[in-house]
Amino acid sequence: MLSTFILGRTGNNKSVPGTGESFTAPGVLADTVFEPLMGTDSQIQRILSGLFGTGKGAGIGLMFFIIGIAGMSVSFTRLRKPVYRELDRTETEPLHVRL
Repeated sequence: MLSTFILGRTGNNKSVPGTGESFTAPGVLADTVFEPLMGTDSQIQRILSGLFGTGKGAGIGLMFFIIGIAGMSVSFTRLRKPVYRELDRTETEPLHVRL
């Protein structure tokens, strides 16, 4: 069903075919960087094991933590722009956005 949907879609809709990269890239990153980092006996692993544990799954926990901190940082820096503060207004106030 999904393959029929993807093959049947043409035009400007690029979101469905592009979802494969968003699912595979973090998995490769976790398998090749974070899981081996947390699986070795190193100084950084000893420091981080207090927060993320040891063994299988500790690397993906570390990766999610780093992605979460990066997402919060981007969100907080974007809130300094007036166009994003305007979007944060209450529903009763009119929205005035300059294009």
